[in-house]
Amino acid sequence: MHIQNILIGIKKSGQNLIINLKIIARKTEELRSSDKLNICNLKNTHWKYGIKSQISFFNKTYKKNDIHICLFLNKRLIAYNCLRRRNIYVSGIRYTYYLFDALIIHKKFRSKNYGLLTMHFNNSFIKNNNGIGLLFCNKELVKFYLSNNWKKIDKKITNFQNNNKFIMILDFKKILPYKKNRKNIKILI
Repeated sequence: MHIQNILIGIKKSGQNLIINLKIIARKTEELRSSDKLNICNLKNTHWKYGIKSQISFFNKTYKKNDIHICLFLNKRLIAYNCLRRRNIYVSGIRYTYYLFDALIIHKKFRSKNYGLLTMHFNNSFIKNNNGIGLLFCNKELVKFYLSNNWKKIDKKITNFQNNNKFIMILDFKKILPYKKNRKNIKILI
């Protein structure tokens, strides 16, 4: 488990206001039932399938060593995503990567840079664990991820078949450090 506390002091109209931000990274097996419920409640504000469905999806989808990133503001969960540890094959060589999954910021806290803070934490976590990041996103999110140091991958070099999604990667150089080696590769996801 990795916890980072961030205290931010703001001065407004002569008064000091302290905002307590806490980012927690926990494996699925370390989450309490209340943690899962909080995550599912937040996810349900965006993907409205109901809490029962969210919990069922959570239990079926996430493996015990997947990493759940939770951003709390004064003890309230306001942002969440998961880093799902998986394997990728690049030209026959296996690499471990983190599948960046389900970034959600509570509606009341959007446009306040909490997404950028969460992305910075995720990028640092991936790099500090000597990993590669991979994500799939819609067109409207590509600019956000590009601004956070992720790169688009040409779908022609992968076995990914969804034409509505873009594939993005963090630290492509770890897989193929030299550009000349990137011409004839095949990425199997």
